[in-house]
Amino acid sequence: MKKIVDDWRLIYKVCSLYYEDDMRQQEISDYLGIFRATISRMLQKEKESGIVRVEVVNPIQFTYGKLEKTLERKYGLKDVIVVENSSLDTRQESLNKMYEKAALYLSQFFRDGDYIGVSMGFTLHNVARTRRSFAKDNQYMFVPIVGGISPNSINGVDVQSNQIAREFADKNIRVNAICPGYVRTPLVEGMAKQSDLENPERAIQAIADAVPLKRLADPEEVGELAAFLGCYESSYITGTQIVIDGGSTLPETTSMGQ
Repeated sequence: MKKIVDDWRLIYKVCSLYYEDDMRQQEISDYLGIFRATISRMLQKEKESGIVRVEVVNPIQFTYGKLEKTLERKYGLKDVIVVENSSLDTRQESLNKMYEKAALYLSQFFRDGDYIGVSMGFTLHNVARTRRSFAKDNQYMFVPIVGGISPNSINGVDVQSNQIAREFADKNIRVNAICPGYVRTPLVEGMAKQSDLENPERAIQAIADAVPLKRLADPEEVGELAAFLGCYESSYITGTQIVIDGGSTLPETTSMGQ
């Protein structure tokens, strides 16, 4: 006796209801009086038999989709974008196209109120200088993650955080550097254990003794500062560095290791 899942007339009808009438599997199950699991097996069978063929139409005639997927699979990458250029382009023109594409790609992940960690460097400098604009009503906070604002240049081009902040400011994006001192984190506690196996707290206290406030910062204190820099009340602050170190960098303070 032929099973219901092998009834090609019924399989075709299920496919028609699912793909042409946009009915959900449960709706088809209720409509035909067939278990939903059976509907699922029928839909799987139609794919294997070729009753339904799926065609993905490229709306912009994009030619690099297969190449990007090949590179992603070969190198285990989450996403690859191939940027088209011309043999007539100069090296700088090719780089500019890459920077524009990078800015467009990154911007799709930005959400209002986001905190975005950035490093310094020539690439970030050029991405910030692209013509790509961002939603004027959105607030973004870019926080340098490799230190504070300090003089850095590559081939005479200023690529340090302060300059990048000015370039992002034109796009309604603020960049500020949070410069924490000693913070009681798992990393610091691990270093204390390595320094004094018998009494790690003694090692932590030795660090704290060199801080004017005689203690290490809590991670929450640094987080609260970051939260403030991302809210409306700080919307006019950009291009600055805020030191949160309990007074360790005061001129009259003796720092650890000196």
